[in-house]
Amino acid sequence: MNECPDKEGIKTPKVLEIFSSNRAYLLKEAFREFWSYTYAGWVKRYLDRWFWWATHSRLKPMRDFSWMLRRHQDGLMNYFRMPIHNGTVEGLNNKAKVISHKAYGFRTAKSYIRNLYHCMADLPLPKTVHTFA
Repeated sequence: MNECPDKEGIKTPKVLEIFSSNRAYLLKEAFREFWSYTYAGWVKRYLDRWFWWATHSRLKPMRDFSWMLRRHQDGLMNYFRMPIHNGTVEGLNNKAKVISHKAYGFRTAKSYIRNLYHCMADLPLPKTVHTFA
């Protein structure tokens, strides 16, 4: 039988390492289902079952990860109660940063703020007196 040395020098069968990596893979794949739930009650029930499985898996990284999830369980449950993400806010912040980079020619903060309001609301550009051909 193939054997490999452990940290302490004890030889463990390769089969056991295959089983532990298989358990880790199954836990990881099972956790993907967590994000498919929509109701907080079902999420809590699933998280409790997955937590039990992960803490009894005899895999220290999985136990550490499951305890971290348990510590942050309230925040995770809040996402399922009110699924809001910060993507929109980050997009607006990026747009404001682009406008501020374009605004080096503005002389006052008032004109910069006007430009922010104008660009953030996607207002049409005013008709100019001059037309360029």
